[in-house]
Amino acid sequence: MRKLKKGEFWRALFYCHRMPERSFFFRGHQFPLCARCTGIVVGYAAGIPLLALLPRIPFWITLLMAVPMIIDGIAQNKYGKLSNNPRRFITGVLWGVSAVELLGWYVHFDFWAAHKFLNWLVDLGALPELFRK
Repeated sequence: MRKLKKGEFWRALFYCHRMPERSFFFRGHQFPLCARCTGIVVGYAAGIPLLALLPRIPFWITLLMAVPMIIDGIAQNKYGKLSNNPRRFITGVLWGVSAVELLGWYVHFDFWAAHKFLNWLVDLGALPELFRK
């Protein structure tokens, strides 16, 4: 098995184009991801502690946080409107936090549904009262 070169892991994980004009540079070295993918990684990293430590962001706000990246991407690809790296980064951060929060909402719903299902089975007599929460 071939060992990945520096930065290849991130490019492969995100399937990032890594275009120099759409990437950040630090001390003359290009980041391994474009500005938008860098923002998504930062959003993931910020979203995990937010999900663990703060109350859940309302679902509709979580969905709205994903919209700016969708609009920016469509405006760029379909209408040729050029975006800039700060905008790409910010929309990526919002997308990343939104993705983590949506996962949190999914897991919350999953536990809620499992709880309801167990109670239903107890009510049917298929499970002992011990399983009621």
